[in-house]
Amino acid sequence: MPPSASYPPGAPSGYNVPPGYYPPARPPRRPLHRRRLAASVVLLLAVILAAVSLGLGWYQISSSGGGASSTTSLYPGSTLSTVNCPAGAQCTTTTTQYNSLPQSGALTTLYSGVYYLVLGALILGLVGVIFGIMGALGFTFGRIQLTLTILLALIAVILVLVAPIWVLAGSSSALLGPVCGGTTPTTPSPCTSFFGSSSAGGTTANWGPGVGWYLAFVTFVFFLVALVLVARTRREPFGAAETQPGYAAPQAGSPYGYAPPTMPPPYMSPPPWGGGPGPVAPPPAGPAPSQAPQSGRPSPPPTPPSASPSPPPAASPPSGGPPVFCGMCGAPNPPYSATCHRCHAPLS
Repeated sequence: MPPSASYPPGAPSGYNVPPGYYPPARPPRRPLHRRRLAASVVLLLAVILAAVSLGLGWYQISSSGGGASSTTSLYPGSTLSTVNCPAGAQCTTTTTQYNSLPQSGALTTLYSGVYYLVLGALILGLVGVIFGIMGALGFTFGRIQLTLTILLALIAVILVLVAPIWVLAGSSSALLGPVCGGTTPTTPSPCTSFFGSSSAGGTTANWGPGVGWYLAFVTFVFFLVALVLVARTRREPFGAAETQPGYAAPQAGSPYGYAPPTMPPPYMSPPPWGGGPGPVAPPPAGPAPSQAPQSGRPSPPPTPPSASPSPPPAASPPSGGPPVFCGMCGAPNPPYSATCHRCHAPLS
C-alpha cells in the first residue's frame, strides 16, 4: 500500500504520517530494568531473613550435669523460654516475661529495643522492595522514587547492624540482675563475658549468642548488597517516558495512544560544483567580468566558457513504497531500511 495520510486503514482524518514512514505495529512496551529487579530480589531476601531472626533466640545459657540439662533462650521482644530436661523424664518448655524477673529493667530495655530495631529495618526494607519492583517494571512517580529506595535501604542497613552490636555490648550488664543477683561474680559467668563456659561440681555451663544473633549479621550483608545494587542504578533512566528508541512517549490525545515516529531530514545529493549538501545556488553562467584597463591598453575580449556539459547530479535514494517487515520480530520498517528499528536485525 503506498504511503498516504490515511494509513493505516480506518485512521481518523487529520492523523498525518510522514511519507515513507508508518506507525509501529503496537505501542512500545515498558522496559524491564534487570538491575533494579535484582536489587529488589536481594532486598526481599534481607527482609525475609530479618523476619526469621525475630523468631530465633539471640542469646542462650545452658547447663548440664547428672543426666539433666537446661537451656534458656532470650528472644527479641518481651519473653524468654527455658527447656528443662530432667534425667529420665520428658523435657518441658516454660515461657517467661522479662519484666517478671528480678532486677530485669535493663534486660527488658535491651531486648525490646532490639525487637523494634529489627522490625523497623524489616518494614523499611519491605517498602523499598515495593518501590524497587515498581521501578523495575517502569511504574514510577519520578526520580524521587529511586532516592527514597536508596534512603530506606540505607536506614535499614544501619538499624539491622546496631541491633546485634547492642546485644554484644549490653548483654553482660543486662544479665547482672536476673542471673547474678546484682553482684558481679569472680568466676566466669554470663555476667562477666559474652561468650564462655565454666564447670563446677560436675555441672557444666555454657553461654553465648544464639542463631538469631548470627543471622542478624547475615541480614546486614544482604541489606548492604541491596543498597549497593540500587545505588548503581542511579545513572540509568528512571521515568515513565522510557520507551524503545525511535519513538516518542505514549500520548493520551493520539488516536492510537502513541505519537508517530520522528521524520529524519530528507536526503539531498551534493551539487556537481562541490560544497556541502543542501540547496546551494550554482555559479552564474556567462563571461567573467572584465578587468580594468592597464597602461591605457584595452583588455582582451573574454574567453567564452567551454561547451563541455556538467556531470549529472548524483541519484538520490528512492522514497516511498511499501513497508519492509522484519523477519525476526515482524515490525514494519521504512522502505529501503537496512536494519530493523525495533530489534536491529538486518533486513533482507
